[in-house]
Amino acid sequence: MGNLSIFSAFVVTLLAHCVLVAQAATEPATGGAAGEPVEHYPFHWIKVHGWLMWLGMGLLMPVAIVMVRFSQQARARGDLKTVRTLVYAHIFIQVIAVLAVICSAVVAIMKFDNNFHYTHERLGLALWILVWLAPLVGFIRPDHGMKSRPAWYAAHWLFGTAGVLLGFYNIYTGLHAYELMSGKSLRTLNILFSIQLSIVAFIYLTQDRYQYFKEQGRFSKSVTPMYNDQKPKDEGLDAHTQGLPNV
Repeated sequence: MGNLSIFSAFVVTLLAHCVLVAQAATEPATGGAAGEPVEHYPFHWIKVHGWLMWLGMGLLMPVAIVMVRFSQQARARGDLKTVRTLVYAHIFIQVIAVLAVICSAVVAIMKFDNNFHYTHERLGLALWILVWLAPLVGFIRPDHGMKSRPAWYAAHWLFGTAGVLLGFYNIYTGLHAYELMSGKSLRTLNILFSIQLSIVAFIYLTQDRYQYFKEQGRFSKSVTPMYNDQKPKDEGLDAHTQGLPNV
């Protein structure tokens, strides 16, 4: 049933992205810097490529990572139903993200001159490799308690985190490249993307502190001091222990 759901997700999202590509390829650019004609630049496909990359690497993959972080808190509470839901949501969103990146890469291969002279192109190739590595490693995960689980977790986390961070940086290089080609300023998009990254980073860094923040307002019972892993007897309390404050 799980494999069927994943396959269905692939099919549905692939069709959705085909529609997205068809709708996005609308208006070609007509002007450039200092009135220079830019008809030789396929700006409508550049926009499709950029928006698909933002959808996959700039939005969906960070959301999937945050969901896994929330699942860790649910696991600590023993809420296995929530853990299962968040993990499946993580997989589903990752599937959509990978499909978006695939569509974006197809556009780049079919419509652009890929000579790999530019940083954006070389980083894009490295990103393409990482985008495939993280999901492939994720699908072969060992069960909890197995000796290979720590190594698998480290590899999956490393590939996923590196891919997202590299994707963030490459989105900025892509925006800069578009500004150079079109002669238009994308300052607003740069600011909005930076705000989005700040929000994602804030949620990522603080979500595991949420329960801790809630507990700060609760009454905490006093803790009896321990000496050599043993509680002191009542009659044996001396001046060293009687004056200790409650903590």
